[in-house]
Amino acid sequence: MNVRVATVQSKKTIKTKPSQKQSKEKQGFISTIFASFQKADAPVLNVAPYKRMDKKTGVLVDQRDNLQVYFRVKTTDLVSMNQEDLNRFVNQLTNLCRVYHEPFKVLSLTYSTETTVQQVYWKRMATRYQMQMNSEGVTKEREKILYQRYSLAVENLHRVLWVEKNLKELAFIIVVYAKNQNELERNVKDMKRYGGRQLDLQHMEPVDVEKLVFKLQNMNSEM
Repeated sequence: MNVRVATVQSKKTIKTKPSQKQSKEKQGFISTIFASFQKADAPVLNVAPYKRMDKKTGVLVDQRDNLQVYFRVKTTDLVSMNQEDLNRFVNQLTNLCRVYHEPFKVLSLTYSTETTVQQVYWKRMATRYQMQMNSEGVTKEREKILYQRYSLAVENLHRVLWVEKNLKELAFIIVVYAKNQNELERNVKDMKRYGGRQLDLQHMEPVDVEKLVFKLQNMNSEM
């Protein structure tokens, strides 16, 4: 008995590569679809509306080519003032707002208390007393005195470190505006004259202005 087995040949499928033109059209289509989901970069003037700053004077030029200059108000303890001095101080600010007709702004910011100078001083004193205690020929009485001075220096060092870490300094800054250099000089002169001795306006250094602008644009950041 002859048995025949039927065999079936599988057909080979031939894959054709998409043409370069089709690939570009597909990529262009996908890019068009996802374009609406992509964040466009905002112009830098919309984020920080300043064009430049004069490194010598600290004068800022905004996006409208107007000028700005910053003054720090003298730190004054109003709580410890007597009533007469307090009234004089308040009246000075009132007169400034009444007679100065050009636009200006008052900024109130908190800074970390700067105690670097005090830290360097008390570190130097503590090191000096410690070296004197360890030197040869020191009597017991002299060593006792030096140890007391050394302990006081270390205590003061810890105190100023605590102040810098925990206490904040409240600072007031006045911003003067102008459309050109001549107007700026005139406005600055008037602002200083009307501010008087009570405000004692001090021109801010360019480095401090740069830090201030950074702080204004990044309110959650430390200066």
